[in-house]
Amino acid sequence: MILLLAGIKLTAGTYSGGTGTSGDPYQIATLADLIELSTTSDDWASTVYFIQTAHIDATSTSTLNAGAGFSPIGNSTTNFQGFYDGQYHTITNLFINRTSAFYVSLFGVVSGATIQKLGIENCTISGYFGVGGLVGSDESSSIIINCFSTGSVIGLNNFVGGLVGINNLESSISSCYSTCSVSGFVYVGGLVGNNNYSSSITYSYSTGNVSCSGNQAGGLVGTNNNSSTISNCYSLGNVTRSAGTSTDFGGFCGQNRSQIINCYSKGSVTGNSWTDKGFVGGNYGGTYNNNFFDQTTSGQTTGTGATGKTTAEMKTQTTFSSAGWDFSTGNDNWAMSSPITYAGYPTLQWTGGYAVAPANTPKEIASLPNLVWVAEAYSISPTEPTRWSN
Repeated sequence: MILLLAGIKLTAGTYSGGTGTSGDPYQIATLADLIELSTTSDDWASTVYFIQTAHIDATSTSTLNAGAGFSPIGNSTTNFQGFYDGQYHTITNLFINRTSAFYVSLFGVVSGATIQKLGIENCTISGYFGVGGLVGSDESSSIIINCFSTGSVIGLNNFVGGLVGINNLESSISSCYSTCSVSGFVYVGGLVGNNNYSSSITYSYSTGNVSCSGNQAGGLVGTNNNSSTISNCYSLGNVTRSAGTSTDFGGFCGQNRSQIINCYSKGSVTGNSWTDKGFVGGNYGGTYNNNFFDQTTSGQTTGTGATGKTTAEMKTQTTFSSAGWDFSTGNDNWAMSSPITYAGYPTLQWTGGYAVAPANTPKEIASLPNLVWVAEAYSISPTEPTRWSN
């Protein structure tokens, strides 16, 4: 028995507190704790629980592993299957430079995991295949909720997203956003590269620009496949072809074979005029309900799966409410944004009804939209001002 206990101690990580149970989660309070988690695969099991108890500055990850940076939590051999609650804390300046590696992100590969209330700020992440700001590949049945990413995500090959590279096999993403600039080769999206096999994305958005040198690129999602659903989401970023002859570029989704409901896009779409579309670039049996795109700002007159509107119409609530969009009071419902922030386009009430909430704690007021958020957020979503605070 003594030998057995000794062996357990050698393989379990040492953190700032806790025992790893649901009632007493391991506490992630420092970068050292995060690195410990990344190197202790025994703690990636489904029975292990983590809470983040402080904001973490990960600037020094740029010096780790001979310049390769942070080693992702979870890989194709051993997935992260646990529970990670960020408690509305952030990890700032995360650096990963692994351009020949698969599944590159804070969490490399997850399955059956829950990741919630975690913000990745100002990340610089580069990989080869399956690259994201938060998760490289969600293999199956995971839940990602109330998370965000900002910074830059680069993939040299396929499946690249601002938040998640691959969202797969009955996994869900809800109430999340990314402002990351994103670039890749195939299946590239502002939020998710590939949404696949009965997975869902709901009440989420992206604002970063997307650049693709291959095929299937969209402002929110590169491709939506195999009975998957995207609903009540939007994208604001521009989508561009960076090189080569490309197909299936859309302001919202590059290629769709499944369902998209109550969504919109406004970013410009440029590349090959015969494949670029204001909303969906390539439609392969997809189904659609009550979607819209801005004809003026997208530079596109056609948009498979959506109705094109003028900018003025896109800033008018009745355009959307007459199509059944829900603007009643409720955290998951829609609101028209302030003209000062999102220029009057629809947004989701959990954001405060306006732009991205001020970062960090105490709140950092760095722009006019931040100040508008402080002045007006309570009138839209009373719970939001406390969401990203201690």
